[in-house]
Amino acid sequence: MDKIIGAEINTAVLIVHHKKDKCKLTRFNYAQDFAKSLHSPKKQFLFYDEGEASGRNCGPLHYHGFEAIGEKVANDIAERITSDANSIK
Repeated sequence: MDKIIGAEINTAVLIVHHKKDKCKLTRFNYAQDFAKSLHSPKKQFLFYDEGEASGRNCGPLHYHGFEAIGEKVANDIAERITSDANSIK
């Protein structure tokens, strides 16, 4: 992401990741390092360690796809977006 976005962005950023993600391209430590190094007016980093993994490492039926916690993750994301939108009013 740092190659796409860079080290600085002028908008709020929400990074969502799973600590047990085994995809070789999206390991948790990569997301964590990106979150630490990114300069943004507002950034939040949500991470999860619960869920299940019944499929391949880089697929929806694994930690990579937030298996068994997808609804919780979606609700958490929606809550963050909604709370930010409400704070602007």
